[in-house]
Amino acid sequence: MATTRRRAVPRPTPEAPVTPGLAFFLLAVALVVAVVVHQSLSQRQRRQEDHESRLELLASISTLEEVQKELFRRKTLAAMGELAGSVGHDLRSPLAVIRNSTHLLQNLGAEPEGKAAEYLALIDKQVERADKIISNLLDFSRTATTEPALVDLEEFFASLLAEFPVPPGIEIRHHPGPAATLRIDPSQLRQVVVNIMNNAVQAIGASGTIDIESRSAGGRTILAISNSGPPIQHHAIKKIFDPLFSTRPGGVGLGLAIVKNLVEANGGEIAVETGEAGSTFRLEFASAGPGAGGAVDG
Repeated sequence: MATTRRRAVPRPTPEAPVTPGLAFFLLAVALVVAVVVHQSLSQRQRRQEDHESRLELLASISTLEEVQKELFRRKTLAAMGELAGSVGHDLRSPLAVIRNSTHLLQNLGAEPEGKAAEYLALIDKQVERADKIISNLLDFSRTATTEPALVDLEEFFASLLAEFPVPPGIEIRHHPGPAATLRIDPSQLRQVVVNIMNNAVQAIGASGTIDIESRSAGGRTILAISNSGPPIQHHAIKKIFDPLFSTRPGGVGLGLAIVKNLVEANGGEIAVETGEAGSTFRLEFASAGPGAGGAVDG
């Protein structure tokens, strides 16, 4: 008769008791790990805070520099305006004498002929040019005092474009948007647009196009005047509204400076963009609402 052998089942070994020394050791390790983790997180947080502080400091310095530049620009403009006004008034009197003398010579007895007629015509032309420069100096020197009225843009451009002298070879295209009205000084808006269009004509040269668009968005009205002339050089973009800056030979550099002054006096903003297809001047003003016509605000 076969006998069955039973396999001995090992008894479980009792767990070693946690001694006070072992517990203290484990607690110490846990504390060390916690301290290391805390220090690591604190250092990371401090680095992040330091980085953010540096960024805020750089932003503050940049803002301060911009404010200082703007203050310097305004002081410079004020000084230049005062000088321009003084010089302009002083030049008006002798220029009037030259103009009157030229007209007297042209109408004195027999009509001038040959070189005499040519030189008198040249003097008259240059006197007219000098008078225009003086007018620009005086416009620049005056603190713009606005007389706001409600201006319907469609009527405004229809009137202006009917009178603007368009040179041969240049086409002006008006793209009116939805009816829009501005509360603005009409004569100053006219001077702004005419100055920009004259600048566009000079930039285009023999042939090209000028496009005028208007649109409204978010309570603002944007006027865009684009020309197909050559792009403005990068170095000139930042200076284009500075007085006495001109890229055109013989240019005085006051037209766009006057434009900027008048736009800002009427609560607007102006910017210029340029590219291979030409340049665009963007004017932005607060909208006064549709359909108010040209009623003057009393």
